[in-house]
Parts: sequence; structure tokens; C-alpha cells
Amino acid sequence: FWLKYLLGFLPPRFSPGRFALSDTEAMVRCKKLQKKHKPVKGKKKDKGALKRSSVQHVRDPRLRELWDEKLTTKQNLTKYTLKELYADTLPDPEDIPDKGKERKLCWRDADVVKDLVAKFGEDAAKMARDHKINIYQWSERECRLRVERLKKGLINTEHQENIAGRGLDQEKVLSRKQKQRNEFGH
Repeated sequence: FWLKYLLGFLPPRFSPGRFALSDTEAMVRCKKLQKKHKPVKGKKKDKGALKRSSVQHVRDPRLRELWDEKLTTKQNLTKYTLKELYADTLPDPEDIPDKGKERKLCWRDADVVKDLVAKFGEDAAKMARDHKINIYQWSERECRLRVERLKKGLINTEHQENIAGRGLDQEKVLSRKQKQRNEFGH
């Protein structure tokens, strides 16, 4: 509103008396402004030119030896594989271990799994359906994995769980009075 008012584009009924412009005067002023306006012309970029990269930006000595300054960075990097560049430093496939550390069973979970094995043996489907002993509601697959870990003896002690930061006092049940207490002991 104010921009139109200042430029004088508003019809006479909205403008104060002496600044009022008729519709034709406003159109003439608008045309004059359009004639004065010249669009900004930027430099046209040459799309065909490829950006070249210099060797001085390459830190790796092996890649620096093979770097071709006539090619772009992407072309240089796709030209060689890691095996070609670092074949002598990579370990043999036989030396690479197949798996990392196996996950261990928490000592709280081990008690539940022992009870489930005592009642159902190897039947993981029945273990998953028993909601009284299986208080964590593990699925059939989770029950099977936990039974395997129990058989292998992969169990963390309470001390190990505390060191790892997972040993919270989950089993400590607060009495009713302790639950109602606030931070000041009231």
C-alpha cells in the first residue's frame, strides 16, 4: 500500500488531495519506469570447459604420482581402484576375520532364559508365547538367539554391565513411601 502510495499508483480516492494521480497518469509513470529499467546481464559461463585440478591439492603420494592434470578430479579418481593403489598395504583376505565380537547375554536376561529352557527345552515358539516367564516379551527369533548365547556361555556379569554403563537399578522396586518422596526428602 505504501509503495503504491509513494509512487503515486493509487487511484484518487485513496490518495491525499494534491498527490493524487489519475489512472492515465499512473499508467504513464509506470511505462516510464519500465523503459528506464534495464535487466542485469551476467557473464555467460562456458559449459563445455572442464575444471582441471592440480597435483598440489592431492595429499596422497601414490595418487599424486599417477595424477593426470589433463583430466578432471572425478576422472582421475575413477581411473584407479583402491586395490590398484594400495595392493601391497591391504591385508590378505584370509587374514580378515569373518565376524566381530559376539554379543553377550545380560545377567538379568540369563536368569529368564534359564527358566525358559528349563520349562520348554529348545522350543523357541513356546518360549515366545509364555508371557509369565518371558517378561520381556521376546520374539521367537530373540528367544532362539538368547538360548544359543546361554549355551555358549556368553553371559555378562553384573559388574561387567555396570562398567559398560548398562547396569542400572532396574530390579530395585521402590516402596510406596519412596515413590512419593520429592527431591528434598519430604
